[in-house]
Amino acid sequence: MSPARHSRSLSPSLIVARVAAAAIAVALLAAVPGHAQPAKTAGGCTNYGKGTWVRDNSRPAYDSNTCKFMGVSNCLRQTGRSKDWLYWSWKPNGCPANGMRFDALGFLKLMKNKVFASVGESISVRGFLLAVVCNVAKYTEVKMLAKPNKFGNTEVYYVPSHNVTLVNFWAAFLVAIDTSKETLARFGNTKPALQDTVVNLHKLDPAWAAHLDKVHVIVLQTAADWPAGRDLMRRYYTDANWNAITPKPSTYGAYEIAMRTVFNAFAGRSTRGKPFPVPFFLSAPPRLNGCQNVSSLSSPQQVTSLFNDNKASKSFLPIQQKVFQNRRPFRFLPITYLSLFRGDAFMSSSGAHDGGRDCLHFCLPGVPDTWADALYTTMKSDQFLVNNAAK
Repeated sequence: MSPARHSRSLSPSLIVARVAAAAIAVALLAAVPGHAQPAKTAGGCTNYGKGTWVRDNSRPAYDSNTCKFMGVSNCLRQTGRSKDWLYWSWKPNGCPANGMRFDALGFLKLMKNKVFASVGESISVRGFLLAVVCNVAKYTEVKMLAKPNKFGNTEVYYVPSHNVTLVNFWAAFLVAIDTSKETLARFGNTKPALQDTVVNLHKLDPAWAAHLDKVHVIVLQTAADWPAGRDLMRRYYTDANWNAITPKPSTYGAYEIAMRTVFNAFAGRSTRGKPFPVPFFLSAPPRLNGCQNVSSLSSPQQVTSLFNDNKASKSFLPIQQKVFQNRRPFRFLPITYLSLFRGDAFMSSSGAHDGGRDCLHFCLPGVPDTWADALYTTMKSDQFLVNNAAK
């Protein structure tokens, strides 16, 4: 019996019930780290959230001799500590060996005569963008432009061989913020701490939003600076006119409002016939307590426990999936789960952070290179980017 005839033999109420049940099942699976559904990618590497870290002696892809930009993220400068954490690559299930690998020359071909931007918090500054820059610098000259430049007082790297510009915009919340004493006083905060912040949930941060017409591909990421109460930080949430939102939303409620503001800004550009920039969203990397005590790869059982214990990562990921995953114009890069395996590769784990407290920023070279792998694997199978590559 054909599917069409079979469906007509069912009652309408039963069909509705089955469709609803299927929708609920898909929604539940999407909220589980191992069942993230990223954009389709080439080579069978279709699900970054399910896979295995495999030994890879071709790593690291670069070192301080080929990349001069690593700065404090450079864990290779540490001596007397095992560097086993360097020699691993993430292999998604069904993906061939090296199927998810950043190809610097392929990336430059896609981005020729274009501008690539990374926007967000320090993970973007110290990790993701520098991983892209360092992978490229191994093959061709990369120049760091002086500040200020046409993108403001921000980090800009330039690749002369392909006329590619790579920009980092620091915007920890993606939306606009105000930390002035005058504004905080309006909210009753007359003795502000260093990082007390008023967050406008309905306006993009102009530090990056003002430059959208210059950008062709943009990767956005924010999560770590949102948890309220951490280090006694106080957060105040406002509408577009900087008036307090009442009742005050929870941290995660405020985060979802802000992420919808980001999504709508790009969706609006798309409907107005502006195909660029092509937006990617990088899911929340973990913040793990006690990472300095980890000396090897975590087991899948440990990862499940870590994820369940890590309230921030657990709570932000479903919101990110809900707002950005499988919703054009965004491409979603779910790197949370795979990163949880790598408690051995944080700056504190490697001994690179003298205070032993940095369990948020990963070493370079290291895990951020895998994030770059995921980005390029998605980009090279994106028909729009391929069709619009300079010939």
